[in-house]
Amino acid sequence: MNSTIFTNTFSAQNVLEAFLAGTHDSFLIVDNNFSVIAFNEGYKKFHLNFFNDVVAKHINYFALTKANTNLKVLHQSLVAIQKNMDVLKFTHPLTSTQESKNYWFDFELHPLFNDENEAVGFGIGIFDTTQKNTSLEAIKKSEELFKALVINSTDTFQLTNEELKVSYVSDSVKNILGYETEELIDNHFFNFIHPDDKVIISTWLYWLLHHPGIVKSVEVRIKNKKDSWIYIEINGNNLLHVDKIQSIVMNYRDIQAKKVVDNALAIAEQRMSLLLNNTKESFIIVNSRLRVVTYNRAAQEHSPFFFSQELQSGISLLDLVKEFDVEDIINMFEKVFDGEEPERETSFVDPTNKLHVYNHRFRPLYSDDDIVGVFITSTDITEKKKAEQKLIASEERNRAIIQESFDVMLISDLQGVVQETSPSLFKLLGYTAEEVVSKNFIDFIDVNYREGATTTFNALIAKPDSEESIDTLMLHKEGHKVWVVLKGKNLFHNKHINSMIIMLRDITARKEAEEVVSLSEQRFKGLVQSGADMISIIDENGVVKYSSPTVFNVLGNDPMTDIGKNVTSFIHPQDRDWIISEFEKMLSSGVKQSYLGPYRFPNSKGEYRWLETVVTNLNDDPAIKGIVINSRDVTETNRLNEEQKALTEELIKNNQDLQQFSFITSHNLRAPVANLISLLSLFDKENLEEPFNKVLLEKFEEATGQMNSTLNDLLEVLVLKTNTNITLEELSLHSISQKVLNNLDNILQQNEVTVTTNFSAIDHVYINKLHLESIFQNLISNAIKYSSTERKPVINIDSMLENEWIIVKFSDNGIGIDLERYKDRIFGMYQRFNASKEGKGLGLYMIKAQIMAMGGKIEVESEVNSGTTFKVYLKNNGKI
Repeated sequence: MNSTIFTNTFSAQNVLEAFLAGTHDSFLIVDNNFSVIAFNEGYKKFHLNFFNDVVAKHINYFALTKANTNLKVLHQSLVAIQKNMDVLKFTHPLTSTQESKNYWFDFELHPLFNDENEAVGFGIGIFDTTQKNTSLEAIKKSEELFKALVINSTDTFQLTNEELKVSYVSDSVKNILGYETEELIDNHFFNFIHPDDKVIISTWLYWLLHHPGIVKSVEVRIKNKKDSWIYIEINGNNLLHVDKIQSIVMNYRDIQAKKVVDNALAIAEQRMSLLLNNTKESFIIVNSRLRVVTYNRAAQEHSPFFFSQELQSGISLLDLVKEFDVEDIINMFEKVFDGEEPERETSFVDPTNKLHVYNHRFRPLYSDDDIVGVFITSTDITEKKKAEQKLIASEERNRAIIQESFDVMLISDLQGVVQETSPSLFKLLGYTAEEVVSKNFIDFIDVNYREGATTTFNALIAKPDSEESIDTLMLHKEGHKVWVVLKGKNLFHNKHINSMIIMLRDITARKEAEEVVSLSEQRFKGLVQSGADMISIIDENGVVKYSSPTVFNVLGNDPMTDIGKNVTSFIHPQDRDWIISEFEKMLSSGVKQSYLGPYRFPNSKGEYRWLETVVTNLNDDPAIKGIVINSRDVTETNRLNEEQKALTEELIKNNQDLQQFSFITSHNLRAPVANLISLLSLFDKENLEEPFNKVLLEKFEEATGQMNSTLNDLLEVLVLKTNTNITLEELSLHSISQKVLNNLDNILQQNEVTVTTNFSAIDHVYINKLHLESIFQNLISNAIKYSSTERKPVINIDSMLENEWIIVKFSDNGIGIDLERYKDRIFGMYQRFNASKEGKGLGLYMIKAQIMAMGGKIEVESEVNSGTTFKVYLKNNGKI
């Protein structure tokens, strides 16, 4: 464009005004004395909002900003630009005086020069950046929140390539596996997986690589920093195709505890299977992930009616139920995991066109205080439903009967004059309707009760739609009197009735019964005062309001001295907290009755007795207005139960030992007997001089010796097991150890074994001598037998005292035992764990049997290639 035309057509003032008017930003121009020259509409709004005033030309902007503390930074900028004459840019928040709201602004201050390059003023531009700053703050907060979530998450987040080489792992990996992040970066995650689970993780990885963008879970064992194998659950998503990710995204969590719980649940299910499979009621157990753990035969039979596919273990219950039932089932499980026991009903028609109705109840399964599964029972309530239908029909019949009731209905006016009556009046009082209508019903009441009836009637008249009742005595036509309950209802407000309705019901029998009850109460009081149970009434805080005289009979305490005291303060300190907790739980849950016990409570001599208590909340009973505690002394019962329990455990153990002994006897004798039979079949009886017969006789002698050795071993075990009369005597651990070491001196020297003993903690024990020598002999011999070829054998034997136990510890530096594989079999009969070493596998079995025969126990600690420690626990009976 021709500049001459531009200058001739538009003045600089026109261009400036057009620019200022055409922008939403705020602009202000001042001269070199800071007197306002020009501004736009945007600045007018800014000035009003932050100066709380209207802007005008020629005002001194320097003085104005100096006086405004909110715009102190702008004033300082004016000072700076006047001094330096350089462009100033900055961002600053301001608080609106109109809205009490914070805004963010970018400020730009430009010096203005004339053609002679003299400063003639300043231009100020103000740009609202509130939204931009708010967005930046939100982004920053979101990033910090995401970082916090990742770092503090119970899950570990990890990125790998298609070969599971780790490129990123979140810090939370230390919480789960114990590794620092740098220990996993650039390592192959596959190498940490349990050998038995590598096929599982490989299959999972193959699936992810062929299904990008879809999350798939897997459960595997992984080695943590402590070299222990734990179960984790991994969620993986193949995002290798996403440019900004190009990784397999994994997050995993520790599910070891859940696995232990699931295994315990499965074991419990096996124990219950016999019971569950012999009932018509259906049972299904699911774990915390709603997967079926087990079910009984009845559930399998009914599953075609309940579910959309075949019932089987491991399948999700949500995959089994029909689509229209899924939402309802989810609601059921939400209630269960809140601790509730919800119920629902379903119905189906069988192939014979017969209707069946089932009630399903969902109960939580607990491990300690955690809900780990759900127990679902399905009960056939078809007959119950039929009964309910019959009940409904019966109720309808009863309604009709009530309409023809023997109760009398009177309709009166405001004065009590009878307008109408039901025919049953004749049955109750002997009067016909004609004899009562137009007369006041009060006239038919015994004179001694008319005042009360009149008061009740007047109270009804004063209050529309009210009800009142009173027991009163009415006059029969034949001269005798009849007890009735008189119930009135004011229906004068009802235009269809506009009367007082008076109902009369014969309560003569009830009154007679009340007399009987009164007599019964007196008898009951006598029973309470002389019975074996202690009865007390307390308030919600446990303060005693009443105690029966039987408290003295049972505990020797004066029941009157208990009044006003808190009963929980007397309970044994070890029982007090849980008793109070159960009591408060009962009150808060609204349960009417609960059992507490057994717990310990002192008698008058200060001796603690075991009590059982039934607590009944009768606060809402006006006759009681308290909580009734019915207590019984069960000290002797507890003692007998404990003795019975100990006897039962001993019988079970003896039975298990007998079964094991029978099995081993039949197993270990079968081979030599079979060998003897075979040899006899080969013996040439016709030709005794046959040379081969001599060979057979040698083999026969060898097999006979083998059987004799086995029988001797078993007899030794049997003698040990049946020997209940064990002689105990005071012995020195040091003396016994020296005697055994002297017996083993040659083998100790041959194997260059170093043995150290330290019995300074405790030396003398009260025990059977033969057993103690056998224990020392076997444990020292084992340590020598299983010594390592990589180092000279060292055996340390010492003693210690721990509460009621004397502990003798045998430690060696031998080849060790793989406890993960053999821990449950170490002390079994004929158990051997190293084929290269000779032995029968009876030594440790005999040691444990000898220790247990003396009331002790034995524990083992071992690590492969590091050594083994046996701890022998002997009873410290206080005789030493």
